[in-house]
Amino acid sequence: MARATHDDKLLWFTGGMFGLLLLLAWLNEVLDLPQVLLSAPSTPINWRESLIESVVILIVGLVSLKELRLYLSLRRAAEEALRRSEEKYRTVADYPVDWETWEDPHGRYVYVSPSCLRITGRSREEFIERPELVQEIVSPEDREAFSRHQRLHVTENEMARLDFRIVTSEGEERWISHICQPVYGRDGVWLGRRSSNRDISIRMRVIGELEAALAEVKVLRGLIPICANCKRIRDDEGYWRRIEEYIEARSEAQFTHGLCQDCIKTLYPELSKGD
Repeated sequence: MARATHDDKLLWFTGGMFGLLLLLAWLNEVLDLPQVLLSAPSTPINWRESLIESVVILIVGLVSLKELRLYLSLRRAAEEALRRSEEKYRTVADYPVDWETWEDPHGRYVYVSPSCLRITGRSREEFIERPELVQEIVSPEDREAFSRHQRLHVTENEMARLDFRIVTSEGEERWISHICQPVYGRDGVWLGRRSSNRDISIRMRVIGELEAALAEVKVLRGLIPICANCKRIRDDEGYWRRIEEYIEARSEAQFTHGLCQDCIKTLYPELSKGD
């Protein structure tokens, strides 16, 4: 609640409600007293935080009701503009598809996007409280490369990339495409590194399947046991297969059947008499 004192013709009013400030302005018109108005934001905040955030405004002198209404209108407009700006920032910062982070120069997280929960199974609070968690979830096969990449953060001033695997809280292995770069303040002071981590598990699975398919095709370039008479090929299980069956099973090739001229003469000599 608000309180007011009347001492040596000084009326001092404190409170966070704009309606009470309007009452004070009305009293000024009635009593014609010098006054000091101390206004505060509409959200709860203590005086130390107010001084730090520079949100306390001091008005000294005679203030008319019209002037105070104008001030309050401007103040509300400023607070609304700030609210919209903060909402826009949260929309951009908290709803990316990728797992975004900002580490300070000491390796502590200043910001972690909520999408880390979908990708890793861990919440943003877990990463902020324990920055070393990111190294713990890296797959053992990639941990050395990841640690080496992390050490370069202290000395490298350029953008860096790394693909590595993590293990989610459910035990699933996922591929992450990591890219980071240094960030600086307006005065040129290094503020740490900004990172973006994208789940590329589907892409890596497709690449793996493609490499496996290419490996199967390459097998056809090696030694293939083929019968000198019937031209059947012996597969890995010891069965003799027709050439068509063997190749179709190991590639995307499909066969159409016809007869060459020599076979036509041999099989159907009556058809080739006029040639």
